[in-house]
Amino acid sequence: MRTAAALALAVALALGCGGTPALTVADAPAAPDAAADGDPAVDASEAPHPPCSAPARAAPAWYDTAVGYEIFVRSFADSDGDGVGDLKGLTARLDYLNDGDPATTTDLGVDVLWLMPINQSPSYHGYDVTDYRAVDDEYGTLADLDALLAAAHARGLRVVTDLVVNHSSSQHPWFLDAARGPASPRRDWYVWSDTFLDWDRPWGPGPVWHQRGSSWFYALFWDGMPDLNYANPAVAAEMTDIARFWLGRGVDGFRLDAARYLVETGPGPGQSDTPQTHAFWRDLRAALAPDHPDALYLGEVWTDTAVVATYFGAAGAPELTMSFDFDAAAATLTALQTGSASALAGALCQRLDGFPAHGRAASFLTNHDQVRVATELAGAGPDALRLAAALLLTLPGTPWLYYGEELGLKNGPGGGDEAKRLPMQWAAGQGVGFTAGTPWRAPASTAVLDSVAGQTGDPDSLLSHYRALIHLRRAHPALSVGATRRLEASGSAGPPLALLRELDDTRVVLAFNFAATPSTVTLAAADLPPATHFTALAGHVAQASRADTDAPLELLLPARGFAVLTPAP
Repeated sequence: MRTAAALALAVALALGCGGTPALTVADAPAAPDAAADGDPAVDASEAPHPPCSAPARAAPAWYDTAVGYEIFVRSFADSDGDGVGDLKGLTARLDYLNDGDPATTTDLGVDVLWLMPINQSPSYHGYDVTDYRAVDDEYGTLADLDALLAAAHARGLRVVTDLVVNHSSSQHPWFLDAARGPASPRRDWYVWSDTFLDWDRPWGPGPVWHQRGSSWFYALFWDGMPDLNYANPAVAAEMTDIARFWLGRGVDGFRLDAARYLVETGPGPGQSDTPQTHAFWRDLRAALAPDHPDALYLGEVWTDTAVVATYFGAAGAPELTMSFDFDAAAATLTALQTGSASALAGALCQRLDGFPAHGRAASFLTNHDQVRVATELAGAGPDALRLAAALLLTLPGTPWLYYGEELGLKNGPGGGDEAKRLPMQWAAGQGVGFTAGTPWRAPASTAVLDSVAGQTGDPDSLLSHYRALIHLRRAHPALSVGATRRLEASGSAGPPLALLRELDDTRVVLAFNFAATPSTVTLAAADLPPATHFTALAGHVAQASRADTDAPLELLLPARGFAVLTPAP
C-alpha cells in the first residue's frame, strides 16, 4: 500500500538534498530504449534530416492516411426521442460520415471515429467510469456497440474509444471497497496517505489530496475521480485486460485520456511524465501487440512538443503511436487571429524536427475541452474558418475534426464544458434533427444555414469546403504521408507559411496568407520543384508561372487565402 511513509520516501527521492526539484517537466526522461540488452540499432528512418523537415512515412499504417472525427455520443444523434444521443442514433448517421463508396464525394469522407467515453458513468461526460466493460445505459448496450462497429467497418470506417486510464469514478465498486479502510482487498488499487499532503496540481493551484474517513486519497482532477495506483501490478494488469476486452470486440484503438499523469512520485513535477508512466505505456503496447498489432494508441499529452515527443518511446520499444499536437493547434489559432504565420511556423518546425520518425502527430483545431474554433475565430470572418480547414487538412499529421466543426458550430452560452458539447445540428428547428424530443441541452443555433441540411446543397458552404478538402487529401497521398519541408517565403501583407509535400514523383506546394488583406506571397527559387508552371489542386490560385527555374514564384493570395499547387505536366 502507498502510505504516507512510502510517499514521504518518494518525495525525498524526487527532491534534491537542498529541496530543489530534481525532476522537471522539461527534463522528464523518456522510457529507456531497451531493457538490459543494450541500445538497439538505430533505424534508418530515424536518421537526421534538414531543419524544419520530416521524411515521408515509411510503411504507413492505416491511421497515417486517415482523417479522424471526434464524437460526443450524447450530442450526435438520438434514436429514441429521449433527448440524449445514443449508439443507434450514431449508427443511423454513418453515411453522412462515410458512405463506404470511395468514388462519391457526397459524404464527409472521414476514416476513423473517436468516441468520447461510452462506459457506464454517473456523469454526463463519462470521464468518471463505474464499469469499464459496460456501455452507459443512456447510450445503449454492448449489442448496440457491436452493431455500430459492424456497420462502420463495412464502410471502411475505424472506431476508437476513450480509455480513461488515470482514474475511475469515486462511485466505482473498486473505490467503494478501497474506501472501507486499510484492510480492504482493493485498498492498494488507489493512492492513500495517513496524513494530509499539501500538494498543488502540476499545472497550478488546486488540491490533489482528499479526505475519506481518517485517510486521504490522491485525485488529480477532483475528488470524484480518484487516481488508480499503477504501482500496483494488479491495477496495470486489469487495465491491460480491459483494453484487450475492447479490442477483442472490434474497437480499433483508444484515445488515452490524461496520458501523462498515471504514476506520481512526489509533488509538482513528480505528478507528471514520470519514468513509471512511460513504462506503463511501453508495457501496455507490448502486451497487446501480438494479437492487435495495428491498434491505435492516441495520447492526450497536453504539454509542449519536446515532452510529447518522449511518449513515442524508442523505435524498438514503442509507447504511443500518435499524440495530439497542442502546440500547433494553439499556434494555428494565434496565426489566424494575428494575421501572421510566425507562431504556427515555429510550432510546426518544432514538431517536424522533434518527433521521432516512428511517432505520429494528431493535428486538430480545438476539441471538447476547448472553446470551439468557430467561436474563437468569430471576429475574423468566415474566410478564417476556411483557411483553418485548409491548414488542418493539408499540413502534415493525421487531422481530427471535432463534430460540427465542418458546419461552423459554435459554443453555446456560458463558460462550462457543456457549452462546448452541444447537439449536432442536422436540420432547422428546436430539435435540429438531433432528436424528436427535447435536446439534453439547447443547440447553439436552430437556423437552417447552420445545419447539415442547409449546407449540403450549397457548393460554397463550409461543409462543402471540408468535404472537398478531405477528398483532396484522399486523392493525393503526398498530403497525408509525404515528406514535408518548410519553404522560404515572404508576404507583402505579413509573414505567410509555405511548405513542400513530396511523395515519390508527386510534389505539392502549399502557400497560406494569414493576413486580413490580400498579399503577394513570394516563394524562393531554391526550394521549389524544378518547374516553371504550376496548376492548382485547390485554393485561390488557378495556376502560376515563373520565368525560369532560377526565379522565385509569386502568388497573389486574397485575404486569408491559400494555394495548393503541383508542377504542370
